[in-house]
Amino acid sequence: MVNDFRISRAHRAAMKAEHEREDREDFGILLGLAFNAFATELRAFLAEAGFEKVPKSFGYVARNIRGAHLTLTELAERLAMTSPGALKIVQEMESTGYLERFADPADGRVKRHRLTKRGESALRAARSFHEDFEAGLAKRVGKQKAKALREALVDLVRSHEQSQKPLVIRPM
Repeated sequence: MVNDFRISRAHRAAMKAEHEREDREDFGILLGLAFNAFATELRAFLAEAGFEKVPKSFGYVARNIRGAHLTLTELAERLAMTSPGALKIVQEMESTGYLERFADPADGRVKRHRLTKRGESALRAARSFHEDFEAGLAKRVGKQKAKALREALVDLVRSHEQSQKPLVIRPM
């Protein structure tokens, strides 16, 4: 009876491992894991470059605000989220020195947002990382595979946007 229990226990462990392996190979899971790997490496790169405590939503907000100087409502619309949710992100970015509010020159009651010099520098560093990451991927898997991956991702996004409304890059 003891051996049967051990076999059953070992069998259960093997089945669990197989299910986890299958789950990790699911396409959607792979996309998510790949994004998480990318984001983890990006955060480490930014920290090493002196940009500690970069809010997780930094990239989404920075790319929307850069050059646009949006109001909170405009930013919330672009991020496809509520104004209170956008406010929380804006406050975090202000407190870490990456974003600032300023009065609209045409109407001082309206508050707009812009990246600080530190925010602009962090965005440049992040973009540099993006280029380096893709170049590193090409070295690791070969230029043709990296190019094919990029083309497949672009095609995936474009085909979705042709059949539905445009995708929004937003905080998760």
